[in-house]
Amino acid sequence: MTSQELVHGCWDKAQVSQAALQSSARMLFGYGSLIWKVDFETVRSFPCYISGFERRFWMKSADHRGTVDSPGRVVTLVKGKTETSKVAGRAYEIPPDKFQEIIDQLDVRERHGYTREVAKIVTLQEMSMNA
Repeated sequence: MTSQELVHGCWDKAQVSQAALQSSARMLFGYGSLIWKVDFETVRSFPCYISGFERRFWMKSADHRGTVDSPGRVVTLVKGKTETSKVAGRAYEIPPDKFQEIIDQLDVRERHGYTREVAKIVTLQEMSMNA
């Protein structure tokens, strides 16, 4: 990690919220590259959404898009401005015996400014039942 990367908000690995540290959840929510680049073992996956967030091309990245001198933009989630804010994506159930290994790998892959959070995943089936 260079000092220039730190200036751009890049980290060695993803940050982890206190709620995520304490959570026993074994599901991941993919909203960007985790939808099209699934390079980890899963038990199952399904389309879904989470509430309270919005998707934006706001995050600087020196490794996925761009360079240290000229970072590119990548998709990130930000807290939603309204109660109806939702982000569609894909949920992945991770095998319990592989969870820590996979999450450690993803914390490095998604490191440049990401924070692992906890959110309620709503399946599309649940959404249609509540409509």
